[in-house]
Amino acid sequence: MGKEYTKQHIVPSCYIANFGANGNEGRKSSIYYYLKEKGISGCGCAGDFPVEGNYYDIPELGENKKILELLFQKIETDLSDLLKELICSITFEKKDRKGCYVDYPLSKRQALSAQFAMQIQRTNLLRKQFEYIYDQLKAHVPCGSIPDYDKSDFKRLQNTQILSFDLAHFYANIFNDKKWVIIVNHTELPFLTSDNPVIAINHSKNVHVSAASDDLTYYIPISPLFAIEMYPKSVKWNDLFCFDEYDVKNIALYNMYIERECTRMLFSNKDFGFIKELLDKELS
Repeated sequence: MGKEYTKQHIVPSCYIANFGANGNEGRKSSIYYYLKEKGISGCGCAGDFPVEGNYYDIPELGENKKILELLFQKIETDLSDLLKELICSITFEKKDRKGCYVDYPLSKRQALSAQFAMQIQRTNLLRKQFEYIYDQLKAHVPCGSIPDYDKSDFKRLQNTQILSFDLAHFYANIFNDKKWVIIVNHTELPFLTSDNPVIAINHSKNVHVSAASDDLTYYIPISPLFAIEMYPKSVKWNDLFCFDEYDVKNIALYNMYIERECTRMLFSNKDFGFIKELLDKELS
């Protein structure tokens, strides 16, 4: 029998490693982290977090209880290759580019859409959303009508959602139907990421909008220098357009969105003392 993994990654270490202080050195990449609720920062290895014990285990399956962990291990190899090829396809300096767009095959862009969609299903945020819906039902439905749920029930709901692939398919279709803009960060403030790296940014005055609404863009940082923002097809740019960002305030805003949607941990290639000083300056 192979090694049994008790600590399971909520976000793939091959993704987190892109934010290593010395570049991507795999699971051993040195990376700075910040614990949102405790206000504590430190440095560790990309492979050590964000993890939770037996997070995806399905006890009812007996010997096959780690089926989801095995699934994620398999698809993360593809994710690593897809991200590496995309990042290597982006020319940092505008003057060195042959054109305004990144040369990245459509088939790989679609595969990356599926990976980003799967990531939405994996996070603690989804499990917390199930808990929130349950609490609202308990608060507003007559007493005794709603059965008692505990953490194992919310875990089961999330695992069922993952295994059905319904939510992943839904978001993959949305991502494929958007135009991707590659944001190239020319400022001293790096892009941050978190334990919930794929987020929606609402550009509408309405608080509640459909996940498929054109009022939403989807944003994911892929390294300290590069991020993807997915726009409606109505925008003027072609797909995979490179947008060079020189205004540190705009990078600070993207990082603010990431911090707001983070459930527990932020990650960076730079010390969070430096990050906090810059963010406080730019967002004050």
